[in-house]
Amino acid sequence: MASDTAGSGTVQMPAAFARTSLPGRIIFGDGAVGLLAGELDQRDLRRAMLIVASHDAQLAERGSDVLGERVQLHWDEVRQHVPLELAGRATSAATASTSSGGAGAFAR
Repeated sequence: MASDTAGSGTVQMPAAFARTSLPGRIIFGDGAVGLLAGELDQRDLRRAMLIVASHDAQLAERGSDVLGERVQLHWDEVRQHVPLELAGRATSAATASTSSGGAGAFAR
């Protein structure tokens, strides 16, 4: 993406946007983490699985702060182009959390 600051070391973020395609919704932009609780409130969701890569502890902390006690499970084993085996382990962890009285991924 071309920008007036090319070569200056700064990163230009694309304009903020929201995309809804059932059964999911993507919200992208600076400060989007701060919108998580409101997004869950709109859907009457009280429990969440927070998925943030282990190398991004600061983002995980912000997500936890925003969601508070709603976070029933924090998954930090994240990779780009997630292999089927890893996705299966995350799904199993969410399912196990649900069956033991916790919460699955954005379960009601």
